[in-house]
Amino acid sequence: MDRCGDLVSARLLLLVVIAVGATACADGGATPLAPSAPPSSPANPEPPAPPAPDPDPTGPFSGTVPAFGTNRHTFIAPQTGRVTLRLTWPNAAVDLDLYLASSSCQELYPQGACGILVSSVAADGSSEELQWPVQTGDEFAVFVDNLDTLSSQPYTISVTVQ
Repeated sequence: MDRCGDLVSARLLLLVVIAVGATACADGGATPLAPSAPPSSPANPEPPAPPAPDPDPTGPFSGTVPAFGTNRHTFIAPQTGRVTLRLTWPNAAVDLDLYLASSSCQELYPQGACGILVSSVAADGSSEELQWPVQTGDEFAVFVDNLDTLSSQPYTISVTVQ
């Protein structure tokens, strides 16, 4: 199986394990050890808000991708030419990958449903780079995918169109 297939399989397995655990915990005959925490307590925090839109859709972009997570940015070509996207991050032990997809792609996975145009998926180092021909006003989805299951990672994506 290829690397992308392994990642999809690993994520699906994780979801199955979570679903089975949730089902087991939902047993009506079980007695809780302590009263459940109210929704706003630190023991049960609310999910994080979705990321704010990029202030400048022509780049550069930056953010922090969560462990085993994916961030999406919208890129709009400011001129006709060839765009170069260069992803850099500080910790080479964390494997980040970079994808350029059609603007209709809202989620990277499953990748077959996304219309990925080009990707950079080197397994080592602390940078990825890709290129694609663009015309003024073309809109794309740019994804940063973190394959590390334990560490979030800050990153920057530089953008050049020539």
